[in-house]
Amino acid sequence: MFDCLGSERVAFMMFAELGADDDLAECMAEAIGDDLQNIFEIATLSDGEAETEAEMDAVFAVMDAGLECGLV
Repeated sequence: MFDCLGSERVAFMMFAELGADDDLAECMAEAIGDDLQNIFEIATLSDGEAETEAEMDAVFAVMDAGLECGLV
């Protein structure tokens, strides 16, 4: 999916599906960028608690994108 559509497009579709308007979905997609694929890979291996450095980095990437786009 990432190879065909690209990380930014997948992120845009994901945030739009979660209810973000086009501007917010685009902002989040651009802010997360190529980190999205890593975030998905980490999430599939995680038990829901951020324990490893990679899991914490993924959490911070999403939080940073939210701050940059005015979600928080």
